Amino acid sequence: MRKSLILQVFLLMPGIAFAGPSISGVSGTIAHKNTIIISGSNFGMKSPAKPLIWAPFEDDTIMAESSLSASPSNMWTNPDDNMELTSADLPHAQSKKAIRGIPWDGTTKRSVVVRGNSNSDVSKLFIFNRRKYAHASFLDYQVNYKFYRFWSETDIQPDSFLIYHNFVLTTTGQTKYNTEVSPESVEHTLTNNRGINNKWFVEEVQASHSDIDTSNGTMRYWVNGTKYEKTSVKTRITGKSDLWRRWYIQNHWTSGRVDPAYDQYPPVGAYVYFDDIYMDTTWSRVMIGNAPTFDACTHREPLIPMAWSASSITAMFNQGSFPNASKVYLFVIDSDGNASLGKEITIGGTASGGVTTAPNPPGKLTINN
Repeated sequence: MRKSLILQVFLLMPGIAFAGPSISGVSGTIAHKNTIIISGSNFGMKSPAKPLIWAPFEDDTIMAESSLSASPSNMWTNPDDNMELTSADLPHAQSKKAIRGIPWDGTTKRSVVVRGNSNSDVSKLFIFNRRKYAHASFLDYQVNYKFYRFWSETDIQPDSFLIYHNFVLTTTGQTKYNTEVSPESVEHTLTNNRGINNKWFVEEVQASHSDIDTSNGTMRYWVNGTKYEKTSVKTRITGKSDLWRRWYIQNHWTSGRVDPAYDQYPPVGAYVYFDDIYMDTTWSRVMIGNAPTFDACTHREPLIPMAWSASSITAMFNQGSFPNASKVYLFVIDSDGNASLGKEITIGGTASGGVTTAPNPPGKLTINN
């Protein structure tokens, strides 16, 4: 009873300090590839500070920007994997190159874009990437197209976490975003979704394994800022309790034709492009967005952390597709997925100090007797 009364009083008091991340200041010139320093509190710890992989593919090799990746050897693709670098059809002004899957020629149905491997078990993953289906009638075909796979070292079936598009021939252009999670499965269905065809779009994935025999795993998947999520998923059971050790971003089309009336491959000559791939084994990250609160953003870009402490983060600024002189909001997200309030900055401006005046939304709250 006493704790309940104290909690109510605390929630009504202004200026309560909650344990979520809070940004108090930013210093440095806000420009693409410049270094900025973010000060604040409750950022938590991130080691290594760098993401597992940051691949904007700006150099002449697949190992682009490898000095900004914690594990650059995990970036893996080559001509044998039916991928190639290109300077054509780029997503934004900062991009000099992208990567694309070589068009289907009637025989090849699969390629690996980027892979991540870990020598230890991983329970959380975050992925950001850009994608484009470059064909005028891509969604006019019935296609089962797998593009994210997460699985354990010993799992025979590589679908402990699988996200794929199932393009269905309908008059509405229905697209199904399916998430198969062993031993459970969920499905999201979008209709009239042909707007993404032949255009660059942004995807984000934030996933976590469940405890054994417990439905507390999560899957959050954003397309251009629109979120689809399942927050009570059982991903591990007794006898099948492995965590993740491998994860792929890939092009994989279903093989064979289930029904002769439907073509199970993409149209001949259909490229799929990728760019700006950010992959990490923690939810801790720094991002900019186009709204003061993280969930309200319909456009987000990852920054590349280089040093990280509970009160200070040094990061390489990544402008992404935001235009010069844009006002954007800076966010710090901790390992539990709690986001700070946005700190307004201007691309091309110089930030120095500054205090976030609004309190953070409630995060973790501890009350002592």
